[in-house]
Amino acid sequence: MKHTLFLGGEYIVISSDNYFFEKYKEIVPTFQLENTADHVLGSNWKTMNRPIVNVFRDRLFKSFDLELDQIHKDDVVLYGKVYENNKSFRLSELVLLSEIAFNKSLDQFDKLKKENKIKILTF
Repeated sequence: MKHTLFLGGEYIVISSDNYFFEKYKEIVPTFQLENTADHVLGSNWKTMNRPIVNVFRDRLFKSFDLELDQIHKDDVVLYGKVYENNKSFRLSELVLLSEIAFNKSLDQFDKLKKENKIKILTF
């Protein structure tokens, strides 16, 4: 399956996982995509003992009864920042592609693209 991502783009978290609401106190927090987990953390990120990986691993298991190696090939793991309670401070998170949705209109997207504020990644 072909994927198109907007690097630097703002998405909304639409996950059914209560983790985001409990942590950020928002029903639909904002997620700014940096890139795939493989690109940012390296291809062996799933074996790392880092807080961001451990939190994601625990969240997958608790909410979806999944292990990292059970993630479907078409559900890419993404790295980005979640805005904390509408503040400018952001925290790094890993999310599944299926847990986010692009949060801009076509006009807003065109403007961001023209201003080089987002880059298109297709794979």
